[in-house]
Amino acid sequence: MEKHAKNIKRHAKSAPKIKFRPSLFGFHAVREAWLNPRRDVKALLVSEQALKGFEADIHLARKNGLKRPEPTIIEKEQLDHILPRGSVHQGIALDCAPLQDVDLQDLLIRVHDKKTARIAILDQVTDPHNVGA
Repeated sequence: MEKHAKNIKRHAKSAPKIKFRPSLFGFHAVREAWLNPRRDVKALLVSEQALKGFEADIHLARKNGLKRPEPTIIEKEQLDHILPRGSVHQGIALDCAPLQDVDLQDLLIRVHDKKTARIAILDQVTDPHNVGA
């Protein structure tokens, strides 16, 4: 954390001055978007504790030449107020543009020359951990 501490924006505990609602939250979702070169990342909100677990990803993005904003440190309670009630954010949230939609036809074209390909289409998945199981 020492390497990045000089450029990190810090907000007081009182009232969040965040004027946007992050589009992604939680370690896995934020990490994947942060390291995806196709993502336009606008802001990273992170608690002091969560920053310790995310520092390697910040370094990796820089190493890979990804242009990313400096993290803004806020309290977990501030994220509770910014995000929808009951969100499991783990102290980290990201404001980024959505990825371009992909048609089923685009996927089929991409896998056309492969010997085997599988496409799973899921609907109304309430627990994403069950998908892997």
